[in-house]
Amino acid sequence: MYTTPERIKVLLRDFVRVECYSDEEIEQFIKKAQARIDDRLRPHYKVPFTEPIPDMIISICEDFSCSFLVDQDYVDRPNSEQVPLAQVYFRRAERDLERIVSSFSLDGLPGVQRITSPADVAGMLAATNTPNESPMQMVLKLWP
Repeated sequence: MYTTPERIKVLLRDFVRVECYSDEEIEQFIKKAQARIDDRLRPHYKVPFTEPIPDMIISICEDFSCSFLVDQDYVDRPNSEQVPLAQVYFRRAERDLERIVSSFSLDGLPGVQRITSPADVAGMLAATNTPNESPMQMVLKLWP
């Protein structure tokens, strides 16, 4: 796992009734967070990450896990609406995850293995499987 129940409890001790949750319950939130991370990064990196886990991956996992736990804790309370704190954690994790994908910021870190290079991704997006040239390609060849 990318983080521990103990770490999540420390992060949320002032906001959530962490004593009401067992380590096993918190591990389920961590696994859910890790699944999100791995699913988003799978096209670009070998996942799951192994030791040493990049600090940004740990941070994203903790943010997702905290958002899930805050949501769960407040769902169990009568007359409570979704907590803005859960949204803050979730949005920050999503932004950080997208930043990794767009900037390839994990490249070169110990233990991180890239699946595709940025050039491969760009090439795949521009590729065609049409056997003949398109009319646009023919016109572009005439361009001086």
